[in-house]
Amino acid sequence: MIEQKRGLSKRAKITLVVIALLIIGPIAYYLISPLFINVTVSEKLDSTRVQVLAQGTFVGADAIVHKAEGTAKFIRTKENEVRVRFEDDFKASNGPDLYVRLIKNGDVKDYVELGKLQGNIGSQSYAIPAGTDLSQYNGVIVWCKQFSVLFGTAKLASL
Repeated sequence: MIEQKRGLSKRAKITLVVIALLIIGPIAYYLISPLFINVTVSEKLDSTRVQVLAQGTFVGADAIVHKAEGTAKFIRTKENEVRVRFEDDFKASNGPDLYVRLIKNGDVKDYVELGKLQGNIGSQSYAIPAGTDLSQYNGVIVWCKQFSVLFGTAKLASL
């Protein structure tokens, strides 16, 4: 009696591996590549045209992957616009889908979203929506929306 081989042929196995790589490869690149790519921003600001309302220093969520450091400020421009300002010393781990948010008393669930992080290194500013009561918000965070992960927090104190 002839015994039949069961399972996939070599060609079918190779085809499945190629299909899996074509699907998994781009997804892996999207998720992993930001960890190795830095985006530097150097937004100039005339310091004679702003008033610093509050200031703090970023602390990373952990020391391995989700890092952040540098200075964050609440500023008021001569045009009376209130903004969050990250100074030249700002540096954070990069990641997919990073956003800047104001938070109340360290509660990451109680926030005002300011926009997508412009870059993980360097000076940059974010407009705070008109009518936002800054006395209610004392922190700025870098948050990954896709995975609901905190990258760093700056607790701001009035000057």
